[in-house]
Amino acid sequence: MNRVPLSMYFGAMAIVGLVALLVTGPLQQSTGSSSIIRDIIDVLAIFITFMAGRRAKSQGRRYVGVGALIGGLYGGLSGASRFFITVTRAEFLSKFHGKTPPAHLVSESLRIANSPTLHAVEFLGSLIGGVVLGLIIGTLGSITTKRQNDKIVV
Repeated sequence: MNRVPLSMYFGAMAIVGLVALLVTGPLQQSTGSSSIIRDIIDVLAIFITFMAGRRAKSQGRRYVGVGALIGGLYGGLSGASRFFITVTRAEFLSKFHGKTPPAHLVSESLRIANSPTLHAVEFLGSLIGGVVLGLIIGTLGSITTKRQNDKIVV
C-alpha cells in the first residue's frame, strides 16, 4: 500500500495556506474574490488536517500535536492576509446604505480598522483558531483509523 509521508501533509497545507493568503488578502482587494473560493480552500484545509490526523495515528505519532501544527500553519498563513487589507472611506460608507455618519466617527473608525495593532490581534486570533480547530479535526481523523501494530481482538 502506498503511504503518503506526514511531511507531505505539511507541504500541502503550506500551499493551501499561501493560496488562502492570496485569495483573502491582495487578490480580494483587486478582484473582489468570491467567498465560494474561500469556502473551498477551508474545506480543503479541513480535509488535509483530517487525513494528517489519520496518518499520524497510524504511524504511532501524536495526532493531537500534528493536528495543532497543521491547523496553526494554516491559521497563521491565512491570518497574515489581515496585514494586506485596508478599509477605504468609500468601502466603509457603503455599509451604511446611503446614511452618512458624522465625519469624526468615520475618521476614527477608519483609523482603528487600519491600525497595525488590530491587524496583529486578528492574526493572533486566526492563529489560535487554527490551532484549536486543528486539534479537534486531527483528533476526529485519528478516531477513524487504528495504529499499524494494533491487534483486533475478537
